[in-house]
Amino acid sequence: MAKTTDWRSFDRLLLAFTLSSATTAGAEFALPLVAMSSTQSVAWMAAVATSMVVGTLIGDACGGLLADTLPKWRLMAIGTAAETFALVAISVTLLLGHASAAVLVTLGFALAASGSLSSSTESAAVRSLVADEDLPRAGQRRQARAFVTTLLGPALGGGLLTVATPLPFLVAAAAGMAALGLLGLLRGAAQLHTRTAREGSPATFALAGVRAVFTDSTLGGFGILMVVLGAVPALLLAVSTYSMARNDVPPWAISLLPTAAGAGGLAGALLLLPLLLKSRPPKVGPFSIGMLLTLGAIVGMMGMLNSIPWLIALAVIFTAGITLINPLLSFLMAYVPEDRQGRVLSTMTLLNSAPGFVAPALASVLVASYDLHALLACALLLFAAATVVLLVPTLRRIPAPAEWPDYMGQLRTHG
Repeated sequence: MAKTTDWRSFDRLLLAFTLSSATTAGAEFALPLVAMSSTQSVAWMAAVATSMVVGTLIGDACGGLLADTLPKWRLMAIGTAAETFALVAISVTLLLGHASAAVLVTLGFALAASGSLSSSTESAAVRSLVADEDLPRAGQRRQARAFVTTLLGPALGGGLLTVATPLPFLVAAAAGMAALGLLGLLRGAAQLHTRTAREGSPATFALAGVRAVFTDSTLGGFGILMVVLGAVPALLLAVSTYSMARNDVPPWAISLLPTAAGAGGLAGALLLLPLLLKSRPPKVGPFSIGMLLTLGAIVGMMGMLNSIPWLIALAVIFTAGITLINPLLSFLMAYVPEDRQGRVLSTMTLLNSAPGFVAPALASVLVASYDLHALLACALLLFAAATVVLLVPTLRRIPAPAEWPDYMGQLRTHG
């Protein structure tokens, strides 16, 4: 029997995580600033930020593993409750004046780990609620949420912090409680209460997502795509920022770049992608190859045109265009069996996040030698990604979303 999408449950899930992720992004932006003002130490500020990065990585890894072994609703509820508790603890600590550096590092780690635990579980939960052919539509809405969070989160955190130090954390805690209420409405969704029987040894089960990337050519192709799509935006922003700073561009002009890029991404997610998915969407495989080549050409132009206005304008076009790759990434959720969603998706998330850790250092080296021409390396990465899609038959032949159930049936039939 064909699976049907439970849009009502999906909408509640989306709203719950929109509330919590947007406000928590503001709290996570504010916490290192609070550490700086409390300790007057850049080192402690960096320590708080680092503790949150480590917490996010651990939460992503654990969330993916647990999502395949425990009921997803329970994990999301536990993660959101723990995140809310951490926000309340930070608020109380600040109100009582006991915000020592060690306490902020500990609470920052707990906040990030619990938040990423519930977020990574949500990714697996979406697959339980949404049918194959509706995954691009669901992905478009989640992508729009991601851009809203990226744009509004820091502004919200900074604005509330200006009014009162505990305010970003109190607002995020209130949003977390509202998210828990919405998750409570999902308790009756049977799809979120399934669990997978563990196969093999604990180590074999835990590493199944990593192993799949190396043993399945389609997932290996997706792994390369995730690395490229994580590396290119991070390098693009870092190289452009460092180059402008090196050439004495005013700070206000430098700040326009990430803002404009975020606005372009939001416009793409809210306007371009819905238009693409309406009426008669194109075949995802060939369209994605064309888009990756086009994006590579845009980034190449950014590296060759030594003009700040052109750089900012092309950054808007690039981030708007990259949202159109979403149907290709949504196919990953259709391709992975539901009993492995958590482990495989968390592995892909880690692959996507990893380039962000080396991008600043790599960008500084590239800019010192090649200035803005270093962006040509990003163009080459996008051309390589297009080549990967072209060479992997399963990816090259991905049809329009309406045909995904039949296509997946063919893939499963042929092994």
